[in-house]
Formats: sequence, C-alpha cells, structure tokens
Amino acid sequence: GLCRELPDMQAARRGIGLCGLLAARAALVPINPSFARVVVGRASRGFASASGAGAKGTGGAGRAWRGTGAALPPPPKSIPATVTFGVVAGEDRGEDPMEPPVVHTDDLFWLRDDQRTDPEVLAHLRGENAHTEAATTHLAGARSRLYAELKGHTQETDHTAPVPHGPYEYYCRTIEGLPYSVWCRRPRSADGSGAAGAAEAGDSSHLPLAGEEVLLDENALAQPHAFFSVGEVEPSPSHQLMAYCTDTSGYETFSIRVLDLETGELLDDELNETDGSVAWGAGDEHLYYVR
Repeated sequence: GLCRELPDMQAARRGIGLCGLLAARAALVPINPSFARVVVGRASRGFASASGAGAKGTGGAGRAWRGTGAALPPPPKSIPATVTFGVVAGEDRGEDPMEPPVVHTDDLFWLRDDQRTDPEVLAHLRGENAHTEAATTHLAGARSRLYAELKGHTQETDHTAPVPHGPYEYYCRTIEGLPYSVWCRRPRSADGSGAAGAAEAGDSSHLPLAGEEVLLDENALAQPHAFFSVGEVEPSPSHQLMAYCTDTSGYETFSIRVLDLETGELLDDELNETDGSVAWGAGDEHLYYVR
C-alpha cells in the first residue's frame, strides 16, 4: 500500500515502479535488492489484513524513462484487496487500535511479502532493480570517483579509543580490506589508572596494543552470511562472559549469543527475535533484552 498511501508517488501507478521511483527521488542512486525487499515488506506490516482476488496489467512497459533510453520495467499488476486498519476480531493489533476500523481498497497489497519468498514479488523487484541499474549506467564513473575520494579520507586500519571498564580497557579495531570490526580488550595497570604495558609511540594504529586480547572477530562471524550486522556487545560484570547480538537476515531482528571469554566457547543459550540491545544484571546470572 505504500504507493497508494503517498500522494506524490502516484507516478508508480503509471509504470515507474517503486524501486525506479525511489531511485529518481534519491539522485538516481541504485537501489540495493535487499533494501527493496525490506521496503515492500514493511510497507504495511502490522497495520492491515486484506482479502481480494483478480489481477490486471496496467500497461506502460517498453516506454523510455527520463530520456535515458532505458525501457520501463513492467508495472506492478493491480489486484484489488480489502484492507482493514484498526480493530480486527481475533488479531493482536497492538495498543489502542482504531475503533471503529477503517476499510481501504489497495490494489498493491499483494506486494506485501513478510517472508521475502514470493517468486512473483521477487521477480518484480529484480526487474525494477535491473531497470534502475540500466537507467543509472551513465553515473558509474561518478560513483567510482566519489567512492575513491571518500575512501581516501578514511584510515581503514585503526582502533577506537580504549574505554576503561573494570580491570580492562575495551576497544574495537578495524583492518584494511576487512569490512567488519574486531572487538578487543587489554588489562589496565594494577591501580586501574591506565593501560598496562608500554605506551604506544607515534602512529601505531596498525599494531596490536600492549596486552591486546581479541574477543570477537565480526569478519569471521560474517563469512557464511550474505548479510551481517552486529548490535550491542556487552561483557558481563565478572568479565568472564560476553553477550553479543547479530542480525543475519537484514530484517533488524537480532539473535543473542553468550561467549565464554576464558574458553572461547559459546554457551548453549540463544535468544532470537530481539531488538539488538542487551544488558547484564548485577552478576553473570541475569541478562536483559527486548523482544
């Protein structure tokens, strides 16, 4: 229902398509297929239920777009569906749903695919993304130059400022050529006033700090997955355990695992479908999270 709900996006009904229209509104930046799936899947998540049947084409395929010579992708078909916003008997609609409910006819509700598995929806999105790529081919050189310039201002091998926490200092390290961070710690001095070991002289950001201990390498965790993101990472009060949150789907739902820092082994517990935040209680026995 996204295209129907936003008045200035009525052009999508004329065949530009959701991803192509978003590309036009965002300075012709190509749209990542994963983002496209998320946009469509979330367009009406949690707000409505629908029923309906029938389909019809809307025409417009084969026309050129904005003088680029790139043919428009096939527009999404129209399948009228009755969508109810508000109270629906037998469904959990969250706190204070609309009463009485509002009924709306949505021709594009079929694009809702919460599991991202509908072959027809995925085929439509791939077509729109292919069109976006073709329509922005002339920007490839500019994209490469901008990327090179931005990268040139970034020191890829670096580490964050160590943060004192209990008997350790915790920090993250980045390594040139690797896309994710490495979580580390090192002991503090006996009186807790600073780091143990000799101070690093000059630009030594590419070297391990004195007493460095690698706790979690996101690059190793990410290898088996097409998408990977880390939420919060928190050591336990005893500094013997560490909880960390990962999302491997791109849907912003995180799984929490607990790592034994003494053995390097994962505990059996795994908490799924969380929001990526985690906090320890007063001891190592309790872990708080949000679902």
